Amino acid sequence: LNSFFPAATILDDVKPFHWNTAAEWYDSIRPRFADIDMKPGKPIEALAKGNDAFVVVPMTVSGHTKTGVAFAAKGYWTGTLARDGGAWRISNATITIIE
Repeated sequence: LNSFFPAATILDDVKPFHWNTAAEWYDSIRPRFADIDMKPGKPIEALAKGNDAFVVVPMTVSGHTKTGVAFAAKGYWTGTLARDGGAWRISNATITIIE
């Protein structure tokens, strides 16, 4: 969560679909999973101008639900970032599962 700005908004395909902070999103999804692993692929879009950037990255998500059911899915992580001091931090993110 340290790579997110405190007020980073998150859109995801699980209810309630929108969170006003990354911490709210994490607190909402974490109780549903025993473990979760998000592996990014090579960015398919990366645009930066000055201290702002837009990135689209394919990803694979896998893990187990709290009831022990394994899952795996592919999708995209789309985000906007801003430079904060010398580091890039996430200001908005959307997670889209496609299969």
